[in-house]
Amino acid sequence: MHDLTWPHRPERRMNLFHSCERAAELMSQALDEPLDLTDQMRLRIHLTMCGDCQEVEKQMAKLHELVPQLGALDLDLDEEPDPRSPGER
Repeated sequence: MHDLTWPHRPERRMNLFHSCERAAELMSQALDEPLDLTDQMRLRIHLTMCGDCQEVEKQMAKLHELVPQLGALDLDLDEEPDPRSPGER
């Protein structure tokens, strides 16, 4: 019986398609700097085939969007919270 999957040799597949771990590294890198064309293409191919990584990509993009907003919050974790309501302060 013939193997109908492409590429036929697993060692070639590792060179052509990224592992999920490598895909996650590239997704993170892509949020900070442009990927080279080869990595862009390999990541896109991986994402079209891997639903788990598609979900990770969405979550990473959302976190990247929300993290700068944390700096806008007035959080001082060393101080005790003021028990008075905002109108009493």
